Amino acid sequence: RVSILGSLQQPELRLASTPSLDPSDILSLIVFNTSTNELSTLQQQQLAVRAGTLAAGFIAAPMVSALERTLGIDTLEIEPGADIRGGPRVTVGDEIAPGLIARFSRQFGASEYDEATLEYYLSRIFRIRATFSDASTLTVSPFRRVERAGIDLLLFFSF
Repeated sequence: RVSILGSLQQPELRLASTPSLDPSDILSLIVFNTSTNELSTLQQQQLAVRAGTLAAGFIAAPMVSALERTLGIDTLEIEPGADIRGGPRVTVGDEIAPGLIARFSRQFGASEYDEATLEYYLSRIFRIRATFSDASTLTVSPFRRVERAGIDLLLFFSF
């Protein structure tokens, strides 16, 4: 059971189970479907990173929203590194004209790069995105590919 209690200014996250388990075991069961004692060293490290990411995101979300309002921007994203090689990523963005969003990102870590993105909402489900980067090497992950420049037609749908 995952519960979020308290006020909006000071939310509190609680993990509980039946039978009663330590919160680290509950998180381990959620992430790896096994208890903490049965995890490999790599899985224990990944669990620690995920727990830290969860805690940081939970604490940072109200702070990021306040910064967005204070700075007058639409988007401020701070993403932790996905693995040991990839460091954190910071993105700022704003709607510069109706339906036209501009974003700037900075990737930190072993292969640092800057990325600028312009995205235009053609309709409710279609968007066109132009991306420009100073990445020195092609970065490939299962969900993200970074090249020096590109234009994408995106289709968004909900089900």
